[in-house]
Amino acid sequence: MRGKETKVLLKKLKESFGLSLEPSKVKVEVVKSDDLTLYLIDGSPALMEKDGHLLPTLFFQELVRRLPSVGVDMGAIPAICRGADVMAPGVRRVEGDFEVGSYVRVVDEVHGKAIALGISLLSSIAIKGQRTGKVVEIFHFVGDKVWNLGKTVKPIS
Repeated sequence: MRGKETKVLLKKLKESFGLSLEPSKVKVEVVKSDDLTLYLIDGSPALMEKDGHLLPTLFFQELVRRLPSVGVDMGAIPAICRGADVMAPGVRRVEGDFEVGSYVRVVDEVHGKAIALGISLLSSIAIKGQRTGKVVEIFHFVGDKVWNLGKTVKPIS
């Protein structure tokens, strides 16, 4: 990416997620497909743009760690890693305060490892009391095409 394009992307990153990266200290590359634009930062697939929305990937650990989390039971993991949304009965804990439409990381209840990223369909308070239905819509998960593309590169820390 050219310098001006990099600055625009990094400005969008700061506005959307509150994370600042210095344009002169990172190398940003772009990979485009029919339905997705992938931004590699220092060789790692860090961000994706889908349907006009800038979204983080699981490889962008510096950003992922900042997101509130929804912990799920181990029985929910196989379905989530096939692209299923998070259902209320599988939620074991909620960490951080968030509103409807917030980006969240989905973590396993035992190790706390992020297995997916999604958009909350309810607030953190509502999820804690919810017993049925979808609570997080998944947009990226371990095993999807972005994960498989980037699993051989070093995460951004």
